[in-house]
Amino acid sequence: MTAENTRMSFAELCRSLVEEFAVALVTIKRSHPHDYGLTQLRHLARLEDPKLTEIMADGGNLRVREFRQKALMLKLPPPALPPSNLGEKSLYDLLHLPLDMVQKSFIRPVTRAEVAALYEMLDILNVVVDYRLLRQTPLRVLLDGI
Repeated sequence: MTAENTRMSFAELCRSLVEEFAVALVTIKRSHPHDYGLTQLRHLARLEDPKLTEIMADGGNLRVREFRQKALMLKLPPPALPPSNLGEKSLYDLLHLPLDMVQKSFIRPVTRAEVAALYEMLDILNVVVDYRLLRQTPLRVLLDGI
């Protein structure tokens, strides 16, 4: 999987996070007179600890801290795995399947560690993006960046 494909798949997977951030940004601006230049998700991902501490000490909304962490979590690349027979299953459905069943679904043998890395990524996505998007996104999107 190339870096470009990784970005494409995450762009698709993170659409709900961007929408949720836009709503939270309105809440942040209502509750705090300074916006600290936080107008885009990338600003949160680049927010350094001293600035975050300043915002929080100045009465900042906890949503700033929450969305900063979500933005940082999305910087992790998905594991490089071959296509799977479960490619059309949603990421949400995969979270309910046993690891050994998923491990056997790939077109070439994969290790338990590789499948565990996939589940770690699915767990991160479960925390970061809206569950409705997890239900709509098939595994193949994560694996090949379609």
